[in-house]
Amino acid sequence: MLMNSASTTPAQPLVLGDDRYRIVLNPSGTGYSSCQGWCTLTRDGADPLLDALGFFIYLRDLDSGAVWSPTPRPLGQNATHHGFAADAQRATFHQCNHDITATLEVSLCPGASAELRRLRLQNTGTAPRRLDVTGYLEPVIFPTAADACHPAFAKLFVQTAFEPERQVLLVNRRARGHNEVFPWLVHGLSGPGELQYETDRKHFIGRGRSLADPAALGNSGQWAVVSGQRTE
Repeated sequence: MLMNSASTTPAQPLVLGDDRYRIVLNPSGTGYSSCQGWCTLTRDGADPLLDALGFFIYLRDLDSGAVWSPTPRPLGQNATHHGFAADAQRATFHQCNHDITATLEVSLCPGASAELRRLRLQNTGTAPRRLDVTGYLEPVIFPTAADACHPAFAKLFVQTAFEPERQVLLVNRRARGHNEVFPWLVHGLSGPGELQYETDRKHFIGRGRSLADPAALGNSGQWAVVSGQRTE
């Protein structure tokens, strides 16, 4: 599959993996992940026509304050070039924006129930650049049908913790009974620079804002660096 367009109109999604671990990904960059054939790991939005949610990556220029994404959603629609290619093993986004060429490769980790998103950046301008990279997802860890019926209720039982030794966020769902057993979700970012994190969606997005304009990536945005009960 190959697409060269900045259009964010929903198209046929790409499916990577199987019931053990599956990534459903749209050419816009939206989608979701699931595992074990029944458990949705990340939220993708109730209305496919809105094409609004997924595991997103943001880029921010620390000097100019410009914020964009290496995929059409949520902040890449104005890129000077956008390409999307996919096969049975991986999906690749290629985008040029703000004199930065970004290539994002999404694939499964061989032999593990995990996914890998590898981002490569190239400065095509003449001046040095200082950028930070932010990953965003909304954890679910709940049966797909149950989350679709009661998403607000499902959010109440998601908890987070930061593991400083491994520099990852751990996410689990608090069981409501002895018969409930859910997998854990681990979210990490590897690269140079200091790692910060925010587990409150309201703090990250901000009042009256959206994933296309999150408060945490503004010039005055503050990272809470907290974990525990995840709130909405």
